[in-house]
Amino acid sequence: MDPDDPNVLFAGTTERGLYRTRDGGRYWEFVDLPYECAFPEPVGKSPTGIYYLGCRDKLYRSIDGGETFEKFATLGSMGRGIITIAFDERLPDRIWAGMCEGCEEYPRDGEGFLFLSDDGGQTWQELGQELDASCRGACAVWDIDICPNDPEQMAVSIYPCGLFTSSDGGISWRRAAAPLDGNVLSSAAYAPTADRCRLYAGEQGVYGLYYTEDAGRSWTLEYNKYLDDLFFNPYLPQMIYGIIIHNMGNDEEFELHAKK
Repeated sequence: MDPDDPNVLFAGTTERGLYRTRDGGRYWEFVDLPYECAFPEPVGKSPTGIYYLGCRDKLYRSIDGGETFEKFATLGSMGRGIITIAFDERLPDRIWAGMCEGCEEYPRDGEGFLFLSDDGGQTWQELGQELDASCRGACAVWDIDICPNDPEQMAVSIYPCGLFTSSDGGISWRRAAAPLDGNVLSSAAYAPTADRCRLYAGEQGVYGLYYTEDAGRSWTLEYNKYLDDLFFNPYLPQMIYGIIIHNMGNDEEFELHAKK
C-alpha cells in the first residue's frame, strides 16, 4: 500500500507479473516490467517518493509514480531473492532489503541476510552474517520492522528460523528471549507510539500475541491468540489488527481480529 495514498496498492503475482490499483482495489491494471522479472516480490515507496521493486536478486525502481520500472541494482553475488524492503522515515535515502537463502534449488550460506543502502540504492552494504550463521538452511527474511520512535531499534522475522532484534540500527542481532525464542515464523510489528519502542510479536508454536519494550529481552502477553499479519493504524496507535488462519494447508478460513 502506498503510505501516502491508501487507494494505491501493488500486487505481485507468480509468473503473471505486477498489478496496480489506484481506486482502492476496484480496478487493477497491469504494470509492464522488464522480461526477466516474472516473479515480482515486494514493492515499497521511500520517503523520497520513489517506488522500489524486488525481483529475485535485482532491485528495480520507478521515478514516475509506478508507471514504469527500470533495473537499478543487483544485491549480492549468489542470486538470492529479495523478499522484503523497508525504509527509515528519518533517513529518506536509507533502504533495507531482506534476502531469501532458500529461493534457489540448493540453498547456500555465506552472505548476510540483510543488505543496506544509505544512498537511495546506489551502493549496498551486506549485514546480518550472524543471522545467516544462526539460520543455516532454506530460510528467508519475511519482514523487517523499524521502530518509528527510534530507528536504532529493529526487528526481523526469519522463516522458519525465528525472531531477532537489534538495538544498534541493524549492525548486530540477537535472538528474542522466551517465549518467542523458537524457530518458527513470528509475526512482528512496532506500534506507532511516539514515546517508546513497543514491539508486538506472535509465534505459531506459542499461540499468543506478546509485546516487548526492552528489545525482546522480556515479553508481556497481550492476547491469548496468535495473530499474523499485524497492522497498526498510525492515527490510532492503540488499535491492533491481525488475522488467525484456521486452515494452514490452503489458507481458506481466517478471522480478522482488532483491538479497539
